[in-house]
Amino acid sequence: MSTESGPHDGRDGHDGDDGDDGADDHKRRNAATDPPARYDAGRRTRGSRGWYVLLLAPFVGMLWVPLYNRVEPRAGSIPFFYWYQFVWIGVSAVLTAVVYFATRNDAER
Repeated sequence: MSTESGPHDGRDGHDGDDGDDGADDHKRRNAATDPPARYDAGRRTRGSRGWYVLLLAPFVGMLWVPLYNRVEPRAGSIPFFYWYQFVWIGVSAVLTAVVYFATRNDAER
């Protein structure tokens, strides 16, 4: 048995009434002790793994340098080497958005 007094055990000179009716003490305890909600991989839509194949296109398109290591065709005065990589930025963003919206949880929709 501990001789230290707790915050509301009556031995600290307080009666435990801090002006709060205690109605949401339960909510605060749960928020502090409950783990955060986690993504449930089991809830993904059927066949959602196939969508991730789309993310390979930018990866391969940028990793395979001999594919775009040239000057021609130019876009205005910009060599192919540079504008090809720049175009992949937009393509990657679009593909990432498509995969995100196609694979997110039904509960998030």
